Amino acid sequence: MLYPLSYGGSCTAISRTYLSQYLTRMTRPNDILSRDQPVSKGTPRDETNCNEGAPVQLNRDSVDTVTVPTLRNSRRWATALATVLVCAATITAAIGAQSPPMPMSIIYDSAVVTHQLVFPVSGRGLSPARGAFRQDPGGEGVFAPGNSAPDRISKINASLFTTLDSVSIANLIRAQIVRGTYGALAHMVAIDEIGVSYGEPGPAHPRRGSRLPRIDPNCVASRFSQAMQLLNATESPWGGTWASRVHVYIANGMTGSIARGLGPLHNLDRLGRPRYPTWRAVMPGIAVAGGVHLEMYHLGAQGIMPIPASQWHQTPRAFLALLARYQGSASRVHWVFTSTAMPPGAPAGCGSPMTCSWVLAESTTLGRMIVQNGPDAYKLGGYAADWLQQFNLVLP
Repeated sequence: MLYPLSYGGSCTAISRTYLSQYLTRMTRPNDILSRDQPVSKGTPRDETNCNEGAPVQLNRDSVDTVTVPTLRNSRRWATALATVLVCAATITAAIGAQSPPMPMSIIYDSAVVTHQLVFPVSGRGLSPARGAFRQDPGGEGVFAPGNSAPDRISKINASLFTTLDSVSIANLIRAQIVRGTYGALAHMVAIDEIGVSYGEPGPAHPRRGSRLPRIDPNCVASRFSQAMQLLNATESPWGGTWASRVHVYIANGMTGSIARGLGPLHNLDRLGRPRYPTWRAVMPGIAVAGGVHLEMYHLGAQGIMPIPASQWHQTPRAFLALLARYQGSASRVHWVFTSTAMPPGAPAGCGSPMTCSWVLAESTTLGRMIVQNGPDAYKLGGYAADWLQQFNLVLP
């Protein structure tokens, strides 16, 4: 198991009130942190992530230095952390975690494009009443005159997690939910992004029946999932657990691998060999997030590139099956659309590249269900009108 299960007590012996109070005490900066350790941009600490031997590269959104909290070496805290992780599922059931209102769409674009979506030349525009939120950074008042902070979601670059322990990750997420770096007050945060560095590569020489490598409990994916379990064990002031206020962008390197892979873990090739990564460390954290946003494009030498039609067909079944394995809800999964060239293999006559992407997104029963959860928009460019037209057809 990913989490320590050696605690000898009973979950029922720990009251929800006591645990919430204990976590509150333990997550105060003065109680947790022994010092602030500055880490200069480009000089991270030595780090072992889930792809052992892979270099750690930080992209801190132009932040020159980052203050990295560190824990006191406390046996009492280690015992408490183990207890919380063991009991998180039980306590979450008692809390009754709630999802954000559905459908929900995140607009991750410039002020000019967002303005076109909100105030179109024709047809209905987007608004918070239709489930639209703006992704920070982007502080312009687009959805309404004046203050737009309540309609904006804060953001954390996932590369920051590589230098943090699980409690520090949870603290950072909680702080950004309360108020984002750029002033967002939707009391939600997006993690940008979870990708291939959060997976566990298969054996060096994969053979049918090969044993999978053991999960590193200290890798960044394990620490992220431990942080999400901590957040999932306590209520937020805005409904649901703190984890339900977290949204996660999933890079196409992860979704593409899952779509190609076979077997329960979606890591096997057609000969039954474990050729593709597994996602055993990170999926428990993704499963309790309030939103899981699948980036249906990839970055190539020429910029943002389309994914093939076959991946649009395969992703819903494969990703939702793996998510369900970790008790995640399909109702929290979203497509992220962007401006690309025509998807390879798209049906003839399906329209513009944007319209064809929508056609492919709705080409399966599960894909249509994901669309109904609320589609996202990222760098729509000249296809903003096409995206909005399809949105209004599906969610009038």
